[in-house]
Amino acid sequence: MQNIKAVLTLISVILPTALLGTQECLIIGHRGASYDAPENTLASVNLAWAKGARAAEIDVHLSADDQVVVVHDFNTKKLFGRDREVKDQTYAELLELDAGRHKGEQWEGERIPLLDQVLATVPDGRMLVVEIKVGPEIIPELEKSFAQSGLGPDQIIITSGTSPALFMLCSLLLDPGDEIIICNPHYPSITSSVNLFFMNLGRSGMWGTLAIEVSVFAISTSDSFW
Repeated sequence: MQNIKAVLTLISVILPTALLGTQECLIIGHRGASYDAPENTLASVNLAWAKGARAAEIDVHLSADDQVVVVHDFNTKKLFGRDREVKDQTYAELLELDAGRHKGEQWEGERIPLLDQVLATVPDGRMLVVEIKVGPEIIPELEKSFAQSGLGPDQIIITSGTSPALFMLCSLLLDPGDEIIICNPHYPSITSSVNLFFMNLGRSGMWGTLAIEVSVFAISTSDSFW
């Protein structure tokens, strides 16, 4: 099978070409090792690597000063106690928030990291799944971060539930001749009404679509991933 850039839809997960057609299970730490450590922090992501996860997943927003920040919710009240939207706060303001205290005293002092900081933790042979929580306004900053990260094309996976972000990513990142993978056979084209997609950067191949079906299980555990 040729190398591909891929867009996967619905509750599906991107698999590197070497894994397609195999029975290998891809273990992804959801928001890092978020069972044990505060979600979407450097501590959580580093713990995922230490536990043997093949990939770690994080969520990204854009701050008021156009910094790509790693946080799940649109509002910082639930986890951090400040009732303001992420997009309305500068990164300096977001750094004032304690991202670890809600998980326990041992995590006090953890901060909301930048995407660049998380990208710098990815070991050789591991992957980072970046879920875009906002619209296409974040795409130019994502491009900069990915280009500066030094990670290989098989190490960055993008996912989003926002169609505008999806279509902008396609226009920017998909070249003529690239192949699109639709993971659920009931959705035969990229313009299908979808809620979730995955894009694997840096692959090339013949233009077309390939319908496959992938199962994803979210498991919270304190045990080692392997």
